[in-house]
Amino acid sequence: MSQTPLKVRAVAVAVAEGQVLLVEAKRSPGAWVLPGGKIDPRETAREAARREVAEETGVAIEVADLIAYAEVRCEAEDLLELYFRAAPLDTPAPDLPPGPEGRTGRWVEEARLSGIVYYPAQLPDLCALSRSGDGRATYLGCRDLR
Repeated sequence: MSQTPLKVRAVAVAVAEGQVLLVEAKRSPGAWVLPGGKIDPRETAREAARREVAEETGVAIEVADLIAYAEVRCEAEDLLELYFRAAPLDTPAPDLPPGPEGRTGRWVEEARLSGIVYYPAQLPDLCALSRSGDGRATYLGCRDLR
């Protein structure tokens, strides 16, 4: 059995005015996810989170501390996801144009999350952690997507 390489992803949990910034999922049509992606060589995790949000949504954010982490087992690779508290530099806009990558982003009221399909399942918990500011990172467990 061959080993798959471990990749690290930086993910931003941008919460403002009771809303969370989400982007359409690449592999699950109709679903929404937190913006984020793999860390480039010589890039810090915080820099990657900021860059990925800008590329996926066009929104400029400030990235703060690590709030959670999770392991994800996929077919092609295993991932370590690092979730960072983030805040937009400007007031959240009701309608976002497609970001530079052509993906649709949007601010979703936390109270309306139950009306959409989103990943990961812990999104409401991540929003709460982003608001809490207690300075500890929470382990979210391991998801097996194989």
